[in-house]
Formats: sequence, C-alpha cells, structure tokens
Amino acid sequence: MDTILWILAWGVSAALSLLAASHALLMKRDPRSALGWIVVSLWFPLIGPLLYWLMGINRITRTARRWQESGRRLSSHDAFQAAHQTKSPPPIVGDTFHLKELRLLSDRIVSTPLTAGNRLAAFHNGDQAYPAMLESIASARHSIHLCTYIFDGDGTGKSFVEALSAAAARGVEVRVIVDGLGEKYSHPTARKLLQGSAVEIARFLPMRQGGASQSAEPPQDTDH
Repeated sequence: MDTILWILAWGVSAALSLLAASHALLMKRDPRSALGWIVVSLWFPLIGPLLYWLMGINRITRTARRWQESGRRLSSHDAFQAAHQTKSPPPIVGDTFHLKELRLLSDRIVSTPLTAGNRLAAFHNGDQAYPAMLESIASARHSIHLCTYIFDGDGTGKSFVEALSAAAARGVEVRVIVDGLGEKYSHPTARKLLQGSAVEIARFLPMRQGGASQSAEPPQDTDH
C-alpha cells in the first residue's frame, strides 16, 4: 500500500511539474523567463509548480484580455482621449531627443496622448520622495489621487494615512488605488487604516471580484 501511494504521489508531482513547464514554454514570451520557470518546475517537484502558478503567470494580462473580450472599458480613459484627441502631441526635440524610444514604449503601454504643461521632479529614494509627497498632500485644495503597488502600515504609511485623512476632512477629494496583490504584503492594510475617514480607497485588479473589492477606475482630473 505504501508503495502504491508513493508511486501515485510521484505521478501527481511529475504531472504537475510537466504541466507547469509546458505552460511556461508555450506562454512565456521571454525565452530566459521560460527557461528559468521550466528548470524550477522540473527541478523542484510540487514546490516549483506551486511557485510558478503563484508568481509566474501574468494575471494582469489575462484580466485585461478578459475585460476587452467582454466589452468592458474604463470610462475615464475614453473621456480623456476624447478631450485630447484634437491636440497634437508635443514633439521631442533638442535635449530630450534621446527619450524617443521611451516615448514609443509609453505610447504603446499607456495608450493615452502625451500632453504638454506638466511638471516632473525626480527623486532618488523614499527619503527624498516621501516628504515632497506629504507636502503636496498637505497643500492640496481640490483633489488628491494616489496610486501605489504597496501601501505599508509602518510608520511612513501611517504618516500618509494621517495626511490623507486630514486632507479629506478639510473637504479635499481623496482617492487611493492599491494593487490587489500588493495589498497582501501590508499588515495592517491601508484599507483598514483608512476606515472611518472620508478617503475613497479601491483595489486595482482585486484577487476576488465582487463586494467591496471592485476594480478601480482612474480619475479624470488631479491636482497633485
């Protein structure tokens, strides 16, 4: 009996490894990524396929394709295009010509026209970025829209919670989007920390559909 169970377990493990490796071979566009996941799936029985199904599958692309096939669209995306489709995008000239390839890449990914009149500041790390962000939140008068992959519940995260809650309390429209998977890395979550405040918070591509976990739509206008 023990021998039969061992053979059965080995067969299931081998089947899962082959299934994961085959999926990576057929679905991964990057040969290096495909090879890496194939080796992991075959070299580490059970653990390898489990890691692949949890981390190796691009569920964002699948969800986006499912939305397109169902006819679902982001309303503000269409409104944004309609508002700017008559404007010609600013040309890349002079010192910014080296950004031509980056612009081509962003045009394909974002699919919204490039607009002029924006201000851009580069920050090297959180020590530089967080104070500037908190200052912008404190000085906002109309709206704040914050999009982040991970919103930690540590001291820095709580500083943002306090600043966002205070802004919403003084009448500023505050909306926060947190990635559905990235939210799982934080304890407590931003949703729990912002409970009771006037801040609107939503998940981007939630792990489970329905209820309060609705996919967030991007805002139509922002101040900061």
